[in-house]
Amino acid sequence: MVVRRRLALLAAIISPLILLSVNSPWLILAGVIAITSLAWLVDFFLTPNPSSVIIERKLPTSITLDRTGTAGWLISNMGTRTALVTLADEFSPSLQARTRRVSVEMAPGRTATIETDLEPTRRGRFQIAELVVRLDGPLGFAARQQTRWLPEEVRVFPRFPSRAEAELRLRRSRLDMGL
Repeated sequence: MVVRRRLALLAAIISPLILLSVNSPWLILAGVIAITSLAWLVDFFLTPNPSSVIIERKLPTSITLDRTGTAGWLISNMGTRTALVTLADEFSPSLQARTRRVSVEMAPGRTATIETDLEPTRRGRFQIAELVVRLDGPLGFAARQQTRWLPEEVRVFPRFPSRAEAELRLRRSRLDMGL
């Protein structure tokens, strides 16, 4: 359950209208709360359930530092209503993902594929587990949000020089060590 900014805007618009018609401040407050609560409830119940959206994450198993990897999401709306789906993925900042948040409007029964580039700046193992899915209501007053656990790992390896260069470095190190 998420309250959107548009609900506060609705309350700000309604307040002066109620001020003009009623003299009691408690009635004004009760009127604003009743109207905004009703609008939020209607929008909340019209919002599709986040579990009706199926998401598959596609990650490369390994990337080298001088290369670009592609991560993607396969999003399927299995619900009966059109949904504005927003995803936020748990990419580490050093993976340098072009985007980690995506929004797409999906008709019922449709599937969308979204991809982004990963350009890692350091080597290591990156655990990517959480994926947050948010579906906005049709009126824009409420949203439903769900955190999903999809554990995966991306391994970033150092730059691999050519075989000849690697052998040359190995020979040089042996000479420096006296072997």
